[in-house]
Amino acid sequence: MHERPELLLCARDGGVICGTVLAWIDNGAVTVATCCVDAAYRGKGIGKALMLEVEKRAKALGYHGIALGAAEGAEGFYEKLGYQGSLLIQSEKHSIDELKSFNTKYEVIYTNIYDGTVNQVCLRLPSIDREFQRKYEEAFPGCSTQMVFGKTFQQ
Repeated sequence: MHERPELLLCARDGGVICGTVLAWIDNGAVTVATCCVDAAYRGKGIGKALMLEVEKRAKALGYHGIALGAAEGAEGFYEKLGYQGSLLIQSEKHSIDELKSFNTKYEVIYTNIYDGTVNQVCLRLPSIDREFQRKYEEAFPGCSTQMVFGKTFQQ
């Protein structure tokens, strides 16, 4: 919060906070932790305005893009804003090679070992594939899957 407070935004309706975007710098990139709008205020463009403002501020600070994880059901919101989705598969129990072996459909964007214990495989998906996500979770008990999104800014 202290490093880049300009990336912590809220929308107000009078004295009521009706939406927030919380972002930070992680490994030299901007990561949005959360974008949320109170249910009573959804559909009014508040989330979009908050995301566009955090993008504007990130650009002004010299960053070239934003990454974020999306809750199920929120993916379409980010796609409408020009974010590209991919599927992140994570497991402490299964190796990267095991996780990669199950996939025969999609391009592997990257693999990583997070924090020395979590094996990660990220796949490029042209669209959300819930059935594929569920099959991964069934095939590898204890693994988790999440749609993650990124956007690179035009310079």
